[in-house]
Amino acid sequence: PTPSNPPPTPPTPSNPPPTAPTPGCGNGKSQISVIVQPDQYPQETSWILKNDCTGTPIHEEQPNSDTDMYEVTKCIPDNQKYTFTIRDQYGDGLCCSYGNGYYIVSFQGKEYKGDNFRNEESHTMGTCYSAPSPPSPPSASPPTAENWDILFFNNFDGSDSDWGNFRRGGGDAGRHTTGEHARSGRSSLFIRDGSESRKKKAAILSRKLNVQDYDAVKVAFWFQPVSVEPGEGFVLEYGIDRNRKWETQKEWWYQDFFVDGGWQTVTETIDIDSDASRIRIRFRCVGGDNSDRIYIDDVEVSGRLINIVS
Repeated sequence: PTPSNPPPTPPTPSNPPPTAPTPGCGNGKSQISVIVQPDQYPQETSWILKNDCTGTPIHEEQPNSDTDMYEVTKCIPDNQKYTFTIRDQYGDGLCCSYGNGYYIVSFQGKEYKGDNFRNEESHTMGTCYSAPSPPSPPSASPPTAENWDILFFNNFDGSDSDWGNFRRGGGDAGRHTTGEHARSGRSSLFIRDGSESRKKKAAILSRKLNVQDYDAVKVAFWFQPVSVEPGEGFVLEYGIDRNRKWETQKEWWYQDFFVDGGWQTVTETIDIDSDASRIRIRFRCVGGDNSDRIYIDDVEVSGRLINIVS
């Protein structure tokens, strides 16, 4: 049993020593064990173990028809951060209306358990560690401070028609309002499909922003991919002034940059030419049908003020 008043956890040193190897694992590695007992409907249950430091999945189980308990054991590196996420398509977890299912995740002497959740439940273990960078050589002049203005922040939770600073590109973009696919509050925007014949409709576009006082624009946002498959993803694009051509800032593809289901945050900085006066940004889905969706929430756009040397 866990003591009711456990002793405080000592602070993590800046350069932690390697943990003692788990029997069966080599130096610098620990064993993780995942036990899942499905309920009477195992075809509704899936789970994934992901390395948050690299963004890569360690192990993933898709729904199947086997009701037997199963266990997965792996040796994984220490000094990394991992997230275990289990999902139930019906929304009743593993217990208790249709059987007494459960899960147990064991890692580095700790157990993470659950049974009676709804659509999904997650546990995070460990921390990302990287060796400290060597000190920078002395600079001939002090670094120039960067000053950023927030141009807008949208979480799309206002009125029933609140698209914030965005509008839809067509019928394959929409606003979600039931909370299930919202990062904060109850609303988010989504883009779907994006096949070649419908790519202009599978987008959300910002209003034109005045950038005459800025030399860069920073776009920070959260996204959640749902039912996305290999070869599918989404794109952040921008347009300058009256130029009808959209420039690609970044592309994110399934398995290369993300896996299905969880919320992830991204920040991109777009450099702006000195003669530019207006900019628009666009999120566009690259999918195959209407089931491929990217939900977008908590979008913050900032401008970096031009430094004028006197």
